[in-house]
Amino acid sequence: MARSESEMAELPSNAAMNAFLDDLSRHSKLSRATAAGEEVLVRLVIFGDSWCRCDPLRTWPELFGDHMGWITVNVALPGSDSATLELQARLLGAVLQRTGAKLHPDAWVIVHTGGNDVLRAGPQDLIVAVLRTLCCCCCCIPACSNAHWMLEEVADNIRGLANKLREPPYRVRNLLLVGLPLCTKMPVVHKYLDFLLGVSPMLRRVGRFAVRRLNHLHLARLRNLRAQLGGDAYGNVIALDEAGAIETIVEAAYAARTPAERAAGGGGGAPSRAGEDHVAEEETSDLEEDLDSALWLDMLHPTPRMHWTLSLAMVDAFHEARGLPSLARGRSIECSNPLPCFQASGIGAPNPLEVAERAQPNGTDDTSSHGSDTPTSRLI
Repeated sequence: MARSESEMAELPSNAAMNAFLDDLSRHSKLSRATAAGEEVLVRLVIFGDSWCRCDPLRTWPELFGDHMGWITVNVALPGSDSATLELQARLLGAVLQRTGAKLHPDAWVIVHTGGNDVLRAGPQDLIVAVLRTLCCCCCCIPACSNAHWMLEEVADNIRGLANKLREPPYRVRNLLLVGLPLCTKMPVVHKYLDFLLGVSPMLRRVGRFAVRRLNHLHLARLRNLRAQLGGDAYGNVIALDEAGAIETIVEAAYAARTPAERAAGGGGGAPSRAGEDHVAEEETSDLEEDLDSALWLDMLHPTPRMHWTLSLAMVDAFHEARGLPSLARGRSIECSNPLPCFQASGIGAPNPLEVAERAQPNGTDDTSSHGSDTPTSRLI
């Protein structure tokens, strides 16, 4: 049964909603194409949070569509959690009806959600989640195997979206599900682990292990959704490890420092005098701060060049999952070092990422500190 008209009726009809839908159409370049009488087939739809929409910069899911050469509609809502996926589906239906565009028979949907579901949990819930995750690794008690209970609702909401998208007017059966971006290399996660577990090196290792394990369990649940949706009869369901890609990128960025920078950061050599040690410590702090500012806009959000690099890694993972050659558009990158921009010449050296940043209205300078406490640093 067709749902387009009923979904439109569910959305509030007012000036604000009309302006919002017009903005979505304009950013998707749909209005101009349909006004010219062209048949527009959308190949990629993006659902999610501010990691998918963070105007004016272009996020990695949007860049993913650029790399693939696909017409893209982004209905992500910054600050949203998985409970808003149904609303985003209604927004998609409204935009398609408004512009006359259609979804391609082989259209793909990126679903990036779950981070805000976790961040909205209280400290006590997070501690329980960490303990259950660790217990899951040490015993076979059924209750412990449900350590990712916190994300059960996330998986249920994604499954609900998938079932909705398979019906008219969408008929989409290709899903690209993204795991949590919350990893130990993200400043907010690092700070939160310190808050929950203290600064003991042993407890820090335990916390890092628990976060990775929680991501692993969530990815396993996302991959199991295909069987729950009907297996091969449903279509393609691919789950991407975003947290793993972020960790690889950050590690590669630190590894790409010059020998002098690595020496300033430690790593051997003859012991120096106390004064020299103090200077070296200050230089190390400055270097790490410069690198962090190149990676993170604030405690949670990537910079434009981080989004660009992550988009390349995600395209590479997408192609690998489909058995296709690595990275289209004539750009290849080794999985072991997916950050060619952070070379020994320094963070600000000219590179293709800077060209991409100059194309952004506000991409030439990262004005927010990764340690800021702005509202955008609290929700993804």
